[in-house]
Amino acid sequence: MVCMSSKFKYVIFPENAYRVTVDDYDGEPYTFEVSGEEIADHFRREMLLDRQWNLLYNNEQEETDGSKEHY
Repeated sequence: MVCMSSKFKYVIFPENAYRVTVDDYDGEPYTFEVSGEEIADHFRREMLLDRQWNLLYNNEQEETDGSKEHY
């Protein structure tokens, strides 16, 4: 289950299907259908990957610049 705060402009319900239109690489509109669950899963994956990347990057920075001693 995904919980979202009410401060968001758009509420995404996992059980709903959404039609999304974006511009493709040629600037032409491209419309596709996606479930709310897929949208939430995508955001979850993206945020967890970003968090992991930042943890790895920050740890590597600390090791290379000596800002933190490791025992």
